[in-house]
Amino acid sequence: RKGRGGRTHVVSEDGIVGLGLSGNLRDGSWLNFARRVLSSHWWHDVNGCPKTAQGLFVPNKEVVGKARDVSSRHVHKYAISDFAHGIPMFPINGACLYPATEMQLRIFEPRYKAMVKQCVENKEVFGFIPKDDKNNKFVDTIGTIAYVKEIIDMSPDGESTIVIKGLRRFKFKKGCSLRTQPGSFGLNYADIQFFDDTSDDSDDETFATTEGFGTELQLLAAKAQRFLGGDQHLMTSAHDMSFLLADALPAPQQLKMRWLKSMSTADRLNETIEFLSNYKR
Repeated sequence: RKGRGGRTHVVSEDGIVGLGLSGNLRDGSWLNFARRVLSSHWWHDVNGCPKTAQGLFVPNKEVVGKARDVSSRHVHKYAISDFAHGIPMFPINGACLYPATEMQLRIFEPRYKAMVKQCVENKEVFGFIPKDDKNNKFVDTIGTIAYVKEIIDMSPDGESTIVIKGLRRFKFKKGCSLRTQPGSFGLNYADIQFFDDTSDDSDDETFATTEGFGTELQLLAAKAQRFLGGDQHLMTSAHDMSFLLADALPAPQQLKMRWLKSMSTADRLNETIEFLSNYKR
């Protein structure tokens, strides 16, 4: 049926099944209209008009060229904040992201293509939440905020391969649940509260265990380097090393979640070292 403003839609008894848009795609108001209409139905794909897809999902070219290793400009406010509101969430099965670690992702759903555009253009972060492989539910309302460190490739419709880097851990604020926002293609948002390791890891015994990674990890250095991909991490802090090992080791998800929740650098480092020393493969 022909509608106003160059809209054509095909209607069945179940509702809208097809929608055609035509107009001046350089007009921001027209693009906002397309976003509202398409996202309200959580469409799984947007075909037929490259300019519409580009406007909805592809970051500005000038911004993309600068989206490489820009952590200092992204994250200062999140390094000192206790809370953050309206953070987009990216749930994924069978994976944990830790602070100081990186992960490569393939982005293809409209809601996450829109999320990447938003995060890159506005120098914002998103929340990475682990999901359970078996029941497809959140393992916990705990995750890690991350930023887009690098865009490896991006197609004209916004599908992309990106590298993300973890920053700080969070939990949902008390009483908060996931919510969607208009124009987001069904993307979930949440209000979060940050948490970090406690500062009680400073006694002599703990310091001797963690600082310099201790004698045991030094003896296991060759084994550790096999998982870490070399020795470039061996001069990093004990805090970051505990997360780098947690990320690299082939531990079950339940144990990886334990390390994500842990608020003790010493405990997490000791547990990852113990796992490393007992790993036989």
